[in-house]
Amino acid sequence: MQTLAQVATASGLGAALLLVAGGLGHARGARAFAEVLGRQQLVPPSLRRAVAVTIGPAEIVLGGTAVVTWSAAPQRAAAALAVVAGCYAVFGCYTAAVKVRAPSAPCGCFGDGGPVTTLVVARAWVLAVATGVAAIAVAIGAPTPLSARLWLLAPAVLVASAGRLVPLDSTFGRPTGVVTDMSVSRESEPDAPSTSV
Repeated sequence: MQTLAQVATASGLGAALLLVAGGLGHARGARAFAEVLGRQQLVPPSLRRAVAVTIGPAEIVLGGTAVVTWSAAPQRAAAALAVVAGCYAVFGCYTAAVKVRAPSAPCGCFGDGGPVTTLVVARAWVLAVATGVAAIAVAIGAPTPLSARLWLLAPAVLVASAGRLVPLDSTFGRPTGVVTDMSVSRESEPDAPSTSV
């Protein structure tokens, strides 16, 4: 049972680290992220800049808080991990809505220009569940000694790396004819009606 709790915890911490990585990309490219939000057509134009500027730092703080709290006092990290799980659930809903409303829009995850695919939506939900299970495991688990916590960070980094490096823009779940860069030309303003098929 303890091994399952450790796997769950490492997965949840990996998801929190991945949230930090995504936040760094969003914070570095807030202007480009605002343009992506425009192409996704879900965030109202008046809020796009504010959302783009806020999301990155929020992801860094929330993911970082979960990892640091767990490293220092694991039993107190359940709430932080639950918040990270909630973030991924929101991302799961948001990406599913983008996939339906603007299927050729870029994802914006990690500052890259890949489209929102079925795998992107699934990744968000898998990370939400993994982090939620980690929150439960931490809340009901036995105290973890510092040496064991340090060892759990290694698989957490692997989970975060896999979540970031596994290509999710393969032909599975990818609409055809997708533009995969985050650049937005003036001819294709997000609020202008599209004349292309």
